[in-house]
Amino acid sequence: QIIVYVCVCVVTHYPPTTPSVVPAIECDVRAGKINLPEFIAKCPSDCKQTKSQIYGTGVFASISSICNAAIHSGVITNSGGKVIVRKMAGQNIYRGSNSHGLRSLSLPKWRESFVVSGNQSINQ
Repeated sequence: QIIVYVCVCVVTHYPPTTPSVVPAIECDVRAGKINLPEFIAKCPSDCKQTKSQIYGTGVFASISSICNAAIHSGVITNSGGKVIVRKMAGQNIYRGSNSHGLRSLSLPKWRESFVVSGNQSINQ
């Protein structure tokens, strides 16, 4: 006896999703305080001076300031601007570094992470 399984597969292509837009935030807002997996945030100017803490390099712990993480990563300058924030799983370690005039701190394991990126189209 031979059993033949037939699979009819359908591939559906969805257009890329646009991240949610969060109203303008303050310099000290942490990524973990916004309950969205991906969003666009507008940072004000002069966030460097607030010294709001950041933990990590490239990938930041969710207790980090969104705006200072974006400055540290070179996505925006101290003049502010819009950034795309994407949440990720927690990391086992976050390494501190100096970049763009900001010092990030090291941190052991944390439950949630995020990365920041920029896009010319969001800053128009």
